[in-house]
Formats: sequence, structure tokens, C-alpha cells
Amino acid sequence: MLGINTIDKPKVTSITPSSITVTLKGEEYYLPFSRYPWFEYCSIRELTDVIFDGIGLCWEQADIDLELDLIGDEEKEVNVISLKTWLDNRKKAYSKKTGALGGRSRSFKKRKASKLNGRLGGRPKKQEKAKV
Repeated sequence: MLGINTIDKPKVTSITPSSITVTLKGEEYYLPFSRYPWFEYCSIRELTDVIFDGIGLCWEQADIDLELDLIGDEEKEVNVISLKTWLDNRKKAYSKKTGALGGRSRSFKKRKASKLNGRLGGRPKKQEKAKV
């Protein structure tokens, strides 16, 4: 393959119930779930889809980025998103994605309802509440 440096391509070499290990440029990075809890909620596919962006390891599907210099150094890691916030963001992204898919669906029932609604003058106007 031209233009792709396979030395700089990270590879997940181990996934256990409590950690993952990533190898990059001959160096292994051990990532325990106790320190990086987001990985525990990722699928195998998300865990193995890792890239190196020149600064750190990126799991784009899972929205996780770790700078190589900071891995394992708790004192330097200051901008760590909480697990709750990450899970909330993940849930919102999933809802947005599935909602968009549902909105694009085309079924017989949906076409029929749209046609009937059009005959009735379209979507009903919102009625203002009476002021007392």
C-alpha cells in the first residue's frame, strides 16, 4: 500500500474483561478499565478500530482520544471527561443517528398518512392559548 505507514498503525493486541492493550511503534500501552472506564462500554468493533493521529490514540466510533504522553500518568491527565457525561453524549449521538434513520424511512403506511394529511390541508397550525 502506498502512502500508508504501517509502523504508525496501532494494533489492539489484547482485550480482557478488565483491560485492553494497544501496540504502537513497538511499544505496548496497557489501558485498564479501572483507569479508563469508557472502554468497558465499547463493543469489540469499537475497541479494535483505533488510529494514531500523531499525538495520541483515537477511537473515533467511541469518541475516545488519549494522548500518548499522558497515558498512565494520573497527575498530567487533567481534561478527563466523566463516565456519566461520556455515556450521556453517547446516548444522545445514538438517538440522533437512529432518529435520522427513522425519519428517512419510507413505508406504505407513512406515504398513506402523508397523502391523507395533505388532502386535509397539511400539518395543522398551532393554536394560540387564549389570554385571560
